[in-house]
Order: sequence, then structure tokens, then C-alpha cells
Amino acid sequence: MLSRRLLDAEAFPSITFTSTELIHSGQHWRLRGELEVHGVARPVEARITALRADQSTLHASAQAVIDRYDFGITAYRGLAARKLTVELTIVAQRERS
Repeated sequence: MLSRRLLDAEAFPSITFTSTELIHSGQHWRLRGELEVHGVARPVEARITALRADQSTLHASAQAVIDRYDFGITAYRGLAARKLTVELTIVAQRERS
């Protein structure tokens, strides 16, 4: 996965997610944001699968299904899965003013 033909981790060492919106509907929470992979940013919606909070920190786990072709990763068409599940581990710290 880290090879030059797929993620090219040497040229693109980071994958980042920047959240833009937290949505609550029924019993489920979703997190919308932008995922940057391989130098390409796309909007993504992740389903929160676990949530835990204490007085100053929020811990969450979330999953999103992405199409790797949307990020320009098209090597091994037909041999490697096109849709991938991305798992996010989120830690948010409350700032004290």
C-alpha cells in the first residue's frame, strides 16, 4: 500500500482529515469533513462508531468508505479493491481560556 504505485508514501507521507460538521440524526452521529490522500482532498462523511468523553477530552472512532480512484490511486485496477474503509481515531482537547 505504501509503494510508489499506490499511496506513494515517500512523496505523500501524511493522510489528513479536517472536520467541518458534526451531525446527529436519530441514534447516530456522523462527522463531515475533508480527507486528503495522495495530495488530493475530497469531502468525506464518517460514521462515528464509538464515543467517550471526560472533562477535557473527547475520544471518538469513526469509519468512512472511500473510492480510491477519487484520490487518483488507480493502480492495479481489477486486482485491488476500489472501495476502501478508512478508520479514524479522533482526539479532541478542550482549550482553557
